[in-house]
Amino acid sequence: MDVSAPHETIERVFVLVASAGGHEAIADVLGGIGRNSRHAFIVALKASDGPSMLEETLGFRTGLRIVEVDSAMSIRPGTVYIAPPGSDLVASDASSVAPQPRAMGVDPIERVLASVARSWGGRATVVVLSGGPASVQAGARAVLAAGGAVYCQSPSTAALQDMPASVLREVGATSVGSPAEIGGWIRDGLSADVRDTGDPELQDMPLPPGFWTLLERVRTATNLDLYAYRTATLFRRVMQRARALGCRSLEDYFARALADDREIRAMGSRLLIGTTDFFRNEPLFEDLRDVVVPRMRYEPSVAVWCAGCSTGEEAYSVAAALIIELEALGSSARVRVMATDVRPEAIAHASAGRYSAERVANVPRALRERFGRSKDGQWHVGDQLRDAVSFSCHDVLCDPPPRDRDLVLFRNVMIYLRPEVHPFALRRMHEALRPGGFLAVGESESTHSLDGAFARDALRGGILQRVE
Repeated sequence: MDVSAPHETIERVFVLVASAGGHEAIADVLGGIGRNSRHAFIVALKASDGPSMLEETLGFRTGLRIVEVDSAMSIRPGTVYIAPPGSDLVASDASSVAPQPRAMGVDPIERVLASVARSWGGRATVVVLSGGPASVQAGARAVLAAGGAVYCQSPSTAALQDMPASVLREVGATSVGSPAEIGGWIRDGLSADVRDTGDPELQDMPLPPGFWTLLERVRTATNLDLYAYRTATLFRRVMQRARALGCRSLEDYFARALADDREIRAMGSRLLIGTTDFFRNEPLFEDLRDVVVPRMRYEPSVAVWCAGCSTGEEAYSVAAALIIELEALGSSARVRVMATDVRPEAIAHASAGRYSAERVANVPRALRERFGRSKDGQWHVGDQLRDAVSFSCHDVLCDPPPRDRDLVLFRNVMIYLRPEVHPFALRRMHEALRPGGFLAVGESESTHSLDGAFARDALRGGILQRVE
């Protein structure tokens, strides 16, 4: 037995669970963790998978030591332990692991997790990654019950969703993220529970496993991938909903919501409620007049994508502004605005084109009369704007973007997304624009995460230009 290092030097033991399609995810988790890690890592693969290809993959991707365990061995920090073919690694105590042959009727992953929960208790973390159907739930519960943690790969990033999604639905998790994010939490010693809240009130409040179960149920019921959004915002809205329903605790609310499909679907909408208004942010419309329109005046049409349009106020406002400013320059360019949002009820509201008198109070009377009409205490969008603007459901993080847009509005959307998602979202906006096209972002939002893709030279406010 290797006894070269006492087990007390190990801070935590991480068990990486995966099956088909999971080798790459394991490599992504371990890729940024250096040899000097204070943790030890055990790989638990579904029975049909052999470890040989994984060992080769990890050899290129991580500085951690890779050891195939052929006999009982004390575990050391900075090391990844892999079972030989036909065996599983079982923790025999808090200092060692040993390979055990697989037996009929014994689930390999559950056996590994149960042994780690017994041996390491609160210092154990299971990381559930890409995989098909497998019995992981009991082992994950055992780790949580022992005071340990459960990290799940967000199903939308998994090659096969069954394994992480089943744990989220039936057990919950300590936190959820992409494999690279999980690797970052391990490397940096950050608390995954509060990784992006930025909220002092939540810094000492671990997120309950039921929160992630709720998000997974919303995802499967509504197709909304909420894992990309800022945890603090989502959690705060869940707490607000629990208080509004008079629930005594979050656990009471989780139990109530998970038993009611209508509440699950309604919660998906409540979690992503945005803020919008007609002609919001005057500098944007000055930039459209002074920067964008002069460069579009000779085009036959101006194609616009309003991403994250909410209930439509911004899309109608931009269409009206472009029509007026192009006419002022004598242009006959046709304005075509494609407005999208992930929430069907928001799209239905926008498509109806009816707004209360309060919602249009800040719209000049001349514009209200030209582009619509008042009826029964509401303002109804007129034919000219209806012809210019179309609405549809679309998720900027999941669905392919439209192409060849002259202008993309992506304002005040990134403030709701986790910073790790910003580069991906901005790449979608870049893909949507034609070379030289314009991107509008919110005043507090940055495109630095995609440096070189957009230029702000000689442009004002939140208007940027795609680099050709």
